[in-house]
Amino acid sequence: MVDSMNGLKDAATHGEADLKLSTEVRDAYIKAVHDFRDLLAAQLAKVDALPGYGPPGGLQSAAQTKSNLEHGCNELKRVIGEYNSYLDAFADTVTEAGKRLIHCG
Repeated sequence: MVDSMNGLKDAATHGEADLKLSTEVRDAYIKAVHDFRDLLAAQLAKVDALPGYGPPGGLQSAAQTKSNLEHGCNELKRVIGEYNSYLDAFADTVTEAGKRLIHCG
């Protein structure tokens, strides 16, 4: 068992890269990333379509609750927007890395 592990470690360290990637697999992977991004964008559109909160009245706790809800909604929009930007950059990286792997493959 130890010899097998040492052989794997040696091949991983000193062997040639053997990662193969087809255009079809790359495209399917990128499509999955884009589909997920589109799903998040659709959810963001639903959050954006939520109606605003009415006046909270004279109670301080109601005003604080309204403020907390608005802050939470804005934070959710920010996080989804940043994650969608990350997914765009990730898809671009996978596309470029995939091109190199396919070209070398």
